[in-house]
Amino acid sequence: MAESTSASCIKWILNIMNLIFFILGLAMLGVGGYIYHQVNNFSDVASDTFQGIAIFILCLGAFIFLLSFFGYFGTLKENVCMTTTYSVILLVLFLLELSAAIYGFVQKDEVSNSIKTFAFDAMDSWNETAIQNSWNTIQKSFDCCGVDHYRDWSNATGHGETFLTWASANGWDPNGTTLNTEYPVPDSCCVTAAENCGLSYNVKNATDALRPAGSDQGCADGVANWLIDHIGMIAGLAAGIAVLELIGVVFACYLVKSEGGFSAYGYYA
Repeated sequence: MAESTSASCIKWILNIMNLIFFILGLAMLGVGGYIYHQVNNFSDVASDTFQGIAIFILCLGAFIFLLSFFGYFGTLKENVCMTTTYSVILLVLFLLELSAAIYGFVQKDEVSNSIKTFAFDAMDSWNETAIQNSWNTIQKSFDCCGVDHYRDWSNATGHGETFLTWASANGWDPNGTTLNTEYPVPDSCCVTAAENCGLSYNVKNATDALRPAGSDQGCADGVANWLIDHIGMIAGLAAGIAVLELIGVVFACYLVKSEGGFSAYGYYA
C-alpha cells in the first residue's frame, strides 16, 4: 500500500528532528565537557554540586545523541517496535527534564548556601597546597576575592583564622611598616599581581586594588554569574529539546497508531 502523504511528511519531519537531536546532543557534550574541565580546576574548593551539574549535562547530551540514532533508524525502517520505544523514551526524558527544572528552581537557594559553606570551610584549610592552588585559580578565573567579600580572608571571628596564621608566618603584621594591610588576602586577589601584594595593599583603595576592579564582588557571585551565563545556554538548549521531544512523541505515536501510519502499509517488525 502506498504511503500516505501525511505519514510521509511526518516521517521526514521526524528524521529532521533526529538530526537536530544529534547536533544538540553533540553541543551538550561539548559544553558539559568544558564545564567539567573548568570545575576540575578548583575541585578542592568547589562542592560536588558543580561536578554534578557538569556530569548531568554530559549524560543528557550522550543520551540524546544515542537516542537520535534509535529514532532515525526506527523511522527509516518503519519499525513499529523501535518507534514505539523511541516515543516512550522521549516522553520519559521530557518528564525527567521537567522534574529536574522544577527541583533546581525550588532548591536553588539551598544549593547556593551549601556552596558558600563548602567554600568557607576550604578557607580554613589554606595551609594545604591544593586548597591554595584551587582558590588562586577561582579568584583569577572569575575575577573575584573571598566568598562574599575580600574581608572574608581576614575575618578572625569566622573563617579566616587559618589564612591569618599563614599570613603572619609570611611577614604580615598589622602594626608593621610594610606588610601591614588591615585585611590581608591572597596575592591572587590583587588586580596587579605582585609578591605579597595581598598583605600590603592600601585598604582605602581596596575596590581598585583587589578583584574585581571597582567592585567588592566575592567569588560566590562571580561563580554564580559564570554559571548563569553557561547554564543559561544549556537551559535554552534543554527548552528547545523539550519542545521537540513533545512533538516527537506525538508524531511517533501517529506513525505507529494511525491508519495513515506504519499500520497502513504493513510494517510491524
